[in-house]
Amino acid sequence: MATKPTKTTAFKLPSVLAFSRKLEVSDALMTSGLWTNIDQSGAWQPIALHEKRNRATKSQFGAKDDR
Repeated sequence: MATKPTKTTAFKLPSVLAFSRKLEVSDALMTSGLWTNIDQSGAWQPIALHEKRNRATKSQFGAKDDR
């Protein structure tokens, strides 16, 4: 009986992967509290937000190496 040839595919991935943010600060009002107090809106505290900057480097995927 003939054996079925095995398929292998090598993927070339970039050295740095970038991910987009899925939640923006303006998307919702965010509060924290206990689920037992779900009916008491005064018991839930607003979550303080601060700005965070992305310090990642730009991906060079697809750029030619001069080596």
